[in-house]
Amino acid sequence: MLAVLVLTLSACRAMPRPPRVTPVPPSAELRPTAQVGPSPQPADESTPTAAVDLTPLQHLPIGLAVNPATVAGLAPLLQAQDIIKVTAANVGLAAQAGQAQCALHLPRLDAYTPDELLAVVPQADLDRCAFFTLSIEAHALPEADVPDPSAFLGRVRTLADHFGKKLMVAAPAYRFVDNLGNIGGRRNLKPGSGVDAARYADILIVEAQKSVDDPASFASLLRQARPAAQAINPAVQVWAMIGCAEDRCSDSVDAFVTALVPLATELDGIWIFYPPADPTLAQDFVKLMGRGG
Repeated sequence: MLAVLVLTLSACRAMPRPPRVTPVPPSAELRPTAQVGPSPQPADESTPTAAVDLTPLQHLPIGLAVNPATVAGLAPLLQAQDIIKVTAANVGLAAQAGQAQCALHLPRLDAYTPDELLAVVPQADLDRCAFFTLSIEAHALPEADVPDPSAFLGRVRTLADHFGKKLMVAAPAYRFVDNLGNIGGRRNLKPGSGVDAARYADILIVEAQKSVDDPASFASLLRQARPAAQAINPAVQVWAMIGCAEDRCSDSVDAFVTALVPLATELDGIWIFYPPADPTLAQDFVKLMGRGG
């Protein structure tokens, strides 16, 4: 009996085992047959503008300020519909504007009369600029006019008309409210409303740059401000200000594009606010808009 058992175990060891099946890892041969062409690559999150049609934006005029350090790098990029802003202290930079138009940022004057302005800016320099520009932020106004800039803007409008200039008025977001606190409200406008400035301006610049990173808020402000302004002055253009200040410059060209593209057919122009010491962001945006060849 023991001999039979030994023979049986020997036979079992001699029988070949079935081959072990190893799972095949996914490979190119296992891709769905419906797929055509190369595999899709992950989107480059650093350049979302590559997939956006920028043509409607590229038709809008661009405005920005220049100083002696930035004029050489920015002015040559601009075209005839674009605008550079200079101050009374550097109005001579208008000679380097290239194709762009010039806007003189009005200095603080004791009285906004032709004689007072000519005492600060010679007529030859005034002749270089097609626009006067100013802001109605509180710190930029005579103290008596801070609550209600309308009388001040009336005097500035008269000054602009005397010299044959168009007037650009920049207004911060906090001025675009009515008595009920509605941004861009058309009824019960508060004295000093940014919308009311449209009565005196050829171009109203909405200083919305702080909300660029929140496209919904940015769009809401512009979509209320523009029709409200044009209800007061049908001829006024409404531009959106984008950009950032020296101490809070975390924006990017892509953030600008994301905020602006939905409004491309609803705006009349774009004003770029950038740190005077670093024009890189402004240059990148201007180039993206098809300027500079």
